[in-house]
Amino acid sequence: NASADFVGLQMKAVAGDFRIAAYKTGMLPTEDIIRTVAANIPESVPTVIDPVMISTSGSRLIDEDAAEALRSKLLPLAKMVTPNIPETCELSGIDLSRNPSETAIANAAEAILDGGTEYVLIKGGHLSGDYSTDYLISKDREDRGEGVAAGDAVRDGWGEGGVSAGIRDDSRCRTEIKTGINGLIIVKYTGPRFRGEIHGSGCCLSSAIAACLAKEYCVERACACAKVFIGDAIAGAYISESKRYSINPGHPKKFL
Repeated sequence: NASADFVGLQMKAVAGDFRIAAYKTGMLPTEDIIRTVAANIPESVPTVIDPVMISTSGSRLIDEDAAEALRSKLLPLAKMVTPNIPETCELSGIDLSRNPSETAIANAAEAILDGGTEYVLIKGGHLSGDYSTDYLISKDREDRGEGVAAGDAVRDGWGEGGVSAGIRDDSRCRTEIKTGINGLIIVKYTGPRFRGEIHGSGCCLSSAIAACLAKEYCVERACACAKVFIGDAIAGAYISESKRYSINPGHPKKFL
């Protein structure tokens, strides 16, 4: 691994030369590196945390000291955290391993939100079914002291057309907005499920969300665009003879 000091110097060098419009973190292997990254992220810049803790195959990637630093130091800085199902279980302490209900997913998200992040996007790739649904969950804005009610969850003009009624249909991403479970706001993004061995899709998804936030998209719209983007990146992937997908984020369609 690179040293924590080296990572800190890299962040300072980039921030010294460029205006950073959004941050996104991925695999941070040690407690020292996590603490250094947290110390170099300003609270004023939207940050997407992809909490890479457990591999697609179920292997643990960081030790408990690093996991605790991620919870206590990094998540409170996050605009959004994007765990898969195993990582959601790890962060929340709630077992979602057996095709969980929406209530169980909401309970797990609430436990993560209590750690300080504004939004949790629980990715549904590990769930079953012909379609893959991701759950964007946040607390009522009034609960956060921002003076915006749950009905205003979709902001910045994104509530035009079908979304104002709670649903937007698209062949690549169906978006549904609902409230009620624990007073939380839940936005469901449903797209096609791809069969095969796919690696890197979560990293690409969170990077696309960060890119949209840097363009000042609202969070709900950023997640919708990123869901379509990653679906097309997988659909346009190179598929090896062993059915392993090499996703293609450079596909010609532009959504960001």
